Amino acid sequence: MCAGLSYIYILLLHYFARPVLIVTALFIPVSLGLSAISAFSGSFIYDISNTWGDTIGLRLFSIIPILMALLAARSFLWYISQINGTVGTVQLATSLLLSNIPLLGVSPALLFVALLATLPFISLILRLTLLVYQGHSEWHVRPYAVVLAILVCFIWIWSWCVVRGILRVAAAGVVGAWFFKEYAKFNCFLCTLMTCK
Repeated sequence: MCAGLSYIYILLLHYFARPVLIVTALFIPVSLGLSAISAFSGSFIYDISNTWGDTIGLRLFSIIPILMALLAARSFLWYISQINGTVGTVQLATSLLLSNIPLLGVSPALLFVALLATLPFISLILRLTLLVYQGHSEWHVRPYAVVLAILVCFIWIWSWCVVRGILRVAAAGVVGAWFFKEYAKFNCFLCTLMTCK
């Protein structure tokens, strides 16, 4: 189920990265502008009190969010080039993942195997904690059993790191194969250009 949700997330990320990033970048100046409008319009309500802070003070305070909104809107133009680069990278990565469906199946398969391999580790740790001796008034776990349980925990965590490394190597292999294939196409293109001259 989690793997299915992550694949849906990758698919949605491929198609909706640009609108989400643009809306997120626009949200800051728009929300600041709405705050300034709300503060300025709220200064004309005289129902509750008619003090200086409720009228003129609120109008003066509304200048701060409108200036910040203008600065954020000005920096949005710089963010557009950053957003285009980010969207290009995200779309390239997701299209690469979606074009290699076996890579998407490697992750749940390896995680399932690692989950099955976890069962002996848990049973061994529980068995080691049952090696006890009776003290004066309570039971104690034998010292060598504690050391062995810690060692088993260390090997268990190490095996999960190995699985994570295998997943990274598989992803890096797919990306490397794609890169060298594109590089070979580009190199052939350059060779054809040079021979045409």
